[in-house]
Amino acid sequence: MSRAWIRSRRLWITLSVVVFLALAYTLFGFYGVPRLADHLIRAQVAKLGHKLELGPIHFHPFRFEAQIEGLHLSEADGAPLLGFAKLDVDLELWDSIRERGAVLGYLRLAAPDVSVVVGSDGKVNLSRLVPPSTEPQPEKKEASAIPRIRIGEFVVSEGRIGVEDRSRPRPFSTELRPLAFNLRDFRTELDHANLYEFSGAVSTGERIGWSGEFTVQPLGSRGHFSIENVQASTITAYLQDGLPIRLVSGVAETAGDYQLRLDPALDIEVSLPRLLVRDAGLAEYGTKGAAASVSASEIALSDIQVLLSKQEARVGGVDLRGVRAKLRREADGSINLAKLVAPAKPGEASKKKPKPDEADKKKPGPDAAPAWRAMVGGVRIHAARIDAEDRGVQPPVRVTLSPIDIQVGALTSELSDPLALKAGLGIGKNGRLDASGTLQLDPLSAKVKLDAKGLDLSMLQPYLAPHTGVDLKSALLGVGGTVDWAQSPAKLEFEGDALLANLALRDRAQKRDLLGFETLKVAGIAYSLQKNRLGIQRVDLVAPTARVEISPERELNVTRALAAPGAPKKAAHDAVPAASASDTAKKKDAEPALAVQLKTLHIDRGMLDFADRSIDPQFAAAIQKLEGRIDGLSTDPDASAKVDLKGQVDAFSPVLIKGELNPFAYDRDTTLALSFRNMDLIRFNPYSGRFAGYNIVKGKLTTELKYRIEKRALQAEHHVIVDQLEFGDATGSKDAVPLPVKLAVALLKDRHGTIDLELPVSGDLDDPTFRVGPLVWKVLVNLMSKAVTAPFAALGRLFGGSEEELQFVTFEPGQSALDAEQKGQLEKLAKALVERPQLKLDVPYALADDVDGNALAQAALRTALVTEKPPKDDDDRLDALVALHKERLKADVEFPDDKGVDKAARTTARIAFVESALLRSLKPDAPAMETLAAERARAVQTVLLAQPELAPERVFLTSRAGGTKDNGGRVRMELKLQ
Repeated sequence: MSRAWIRSRRLWITLSVVVFLALAYTLFGFYGVPRLADHLIRAQVAKLGHKLELGPIHFHPFRFEAQIEGLHLSEADGAPLLGFAKLDVDLELWDSIRERGAVLGYLRLAAPDVSVVVGSDGKVNLSRLVPPSTEPQPEKKEASAIPRIRIGEFVVSEGRIGVEDRSRPRPFSTELRPLAFNLRDFRTELDHANLYEFSGAVSTGERIGWSGEFTVQPLGSRGHFSIENVQASTITAYLQDGLPIRLVSGVAETAGDYQLRLDPALDIEVSLPRLLVRDAGLAEYGTKGAAASVSASEIALSDIQVLLSKQEARVGGVDLRGVRAKLRREADGSINLAKLVAPAKPGEASKKKPKPDEADKKKPGPDAAPAWRAMVGGVRIHAARIDAEDRGVQPPVRVTLSPIDIQVGALTSELSDPLALKAGLGIGKNGRLDASGTLQLDPLSAKVKLDAKGLDLSMLQPYLAPHTGVDLKSALLGVGGTVDWAQSPAKLEFEGDALLANLALRDRAQKRDLLGFETLKVAGIAYSLQKNRLGIQRVDLVAPTARVEISPERELNVTRALAAPGAPKKAAHDAVPAASASDTAKKKDAEPALAVQLKTLHIDRGMLDFADRSIDPQFAAAIQKLEGRIDGLSTDPDASAKVDLKGQVDAFSPVLIKGELNPFAYDRDTTLALSFRNMDLIRFNPYSGRFAGYNIVKGKLTTELKYRIEKRALQAEHHVIVDQLEFGDATGSKDAVPLPVKLAVALLKDRHGTIDLELPVSGDLDDPTFRVGPLVWKVLVNLMSKAVTAPFAALGRLFGGSEEELQFVTFEPGQSALDAEQKGQLEKLAKALVERPQLKLDVPYALADDVDGNALAQAALRTALVTEKPPKDDDDRLDALVALHKERLKADVEFPDDKGVDKAARTTARIAFVESALLRSLKPDAPAMETLAAERARAVQTVLLAQPELAPERVFLTSRAGGTKDNGGRVRMELKLQ
């Protein structure tokens, strides 16, 4: 054989082997590899006890392309686990050999489908795809070098992930579809940037986008992500009871950039230009189907940055728009917003609260990691609204706070940094509150400038109703100033002004106005809690009105209205209890009271209406146009306020109030003068008719009242002038004083029709029985009593005479002539009567029968004995008497036996015997006695009427007996006044 043939033979053999091997490789590649792969996959699945549906497997032995047309793996019971519609892999063999690594031209996964199920025991179904290892774990070795891997394109399309969590109280399920992932030119080389892009969507509408680049050496990534349309329902459906709040609505979205580094240490930086939550709503925790108690149309966080390396979290700003809250206080005192958060479980609080020694252990040491710092550039709330309702009172109080605009400056985790604050809110229909200043969280304090206007206080009426019988019909409050407040140590200071307008308080029971004013302007307020001091520069009270009324039950309306409903009633005279010594002692031992100083109180156009319905007819009066000022009001016991007020009762009766006092320590040093002039007395007819027993026809009243209190001792002077008082018909009142009131008034009234009285009162304010009003009335009644019981004494005080001198006229027995002394006293009486023109005088017929009869008989005897020759001695007198006896009595005298008596004595006895008999016969008769009495009365009348100013019709002669014998044996005439 030739060498050529041999070489040819070898060539054909080689070619045959190559062809065979190529054919075998081809046949194995096209048919063997798919079958082998199918067998291995099925064998492995069979070991796990799962079911497998595997589509055709293709492998191209020359292009090194593999394809699986569908794979579906399921549990033994048929529950799906995972699968895909198609998998394409392209292995670049020669590049892999050349680069000494794994190089894939592409890896394409179509329609992957994964079902993740968390069982009730918390285990994940996919974990059962990895068989438990029975071999001992090898010891940890140092990390080996990362193999060289390059993938030209890795694409996942139309993917789906189904999630079901059965460990929740209520099973949760959702799915992400469609999922897409695209990775271009993936390499594990140092610092190679692998570009990727991922997108997905949830069946409930949420969408996720993620793109960027990452490196394997060193391991890290950076890129951009977006989350859209995240539903609150999805979050609550998954977290369920694990969420401490109940979200009923809300849609969130955000997009941002991130950077992740793991070498040399873990570092994450996240930047979100904006995090937006729309239409968020919170309802009470644990409720079902309830509407949101708090909602917001938009919550936006801007410029968010999280820097792990610096331990910092920053938010450029927080904006809340369209916030709506329903704040409700229930009848049991609970607040509905407190129910937005899940209540703490029993024992949970005590478990979380560390013990003192445990707390000390948890304090950071010198090697501890630095604490995170948080910063928020500002918080802004725009056009918020709070609908508040208090069901704890009846009727429920409802008020709307809208719009609410709040701006808070930069916030940091350093709570001691002050925060700028600016807020404004509308209150009710027309109220407005604006505030600006600074706020500090640790320690909690604030310094804020406030401006409140038009705050309607009438909404507070339901709170007042259980405690008082007053209805607050209207009141508008305005406050402007600066508040400086701190929690610890306690501090509260306020400087500013206040305005209360259109106050109207109404007596609920009587349905009548009680108190009100147009405006109360308080300027220059300075309050300090630490100094316990309140200073006010000026108070202007415009058009105050008040109604004070005594009810038919003698109850003061102010006392009744201010008392809580159902409280025991108090009569008007018990309305203000007197201070006692024990009360004073208690005040001294009490805590220091608030020091108050008011520089000026100015009153303009005030009015006080007073009515007394306890008498019939009712009494009513009004002090109008009250104006003036009070300067220097203070609680300082050494301070004294000056009072200068004026007004008028009705239209023509001026009222003046002047003096100095300290209303907070009035019992130490007070001087006050009150003057009422030209008051028509007919308005006092109700009192006159009840207590005096007569109605007043006319009259004017002027009073000057002076009060002086020094060391709780009161000296009061009441100067009362009554002009032209005239009484009318009697009322027959059972409460009338038992006095002849008309006579008393006539005695007190001068010739000009004026009654001028001084009614002093003094007493100790510590005496619980001491009352100024009753004492003044008592003094007045005593004065009238003295006047009517001793009227001539009252007249005598006018000209220095005594009661005895003016009331009695004395006559010699049997005489009607007046001596000079008696005439002088009568002239004084006449002048007094001129000064009291309403008095009338009764001059009685005055006789004393025994002395006057004897005196007249003696006079007649003397007249009968008058002869041409007067008796020389007793014998001649006895003879004349015997002759007269015989002449008048027509009989001789029969003397008694007088033997043994000497002559002189016998003569004297016989003269007396005969005179006695003659006097009995000469005793005057009644006409003679009447004549004597009339002469005496006319004599008195003549002297009195000699005063030309005394009208004759005021002096009456009366025939009633009006004479007695005085101690001197004279006859005394007793005059009577009426």
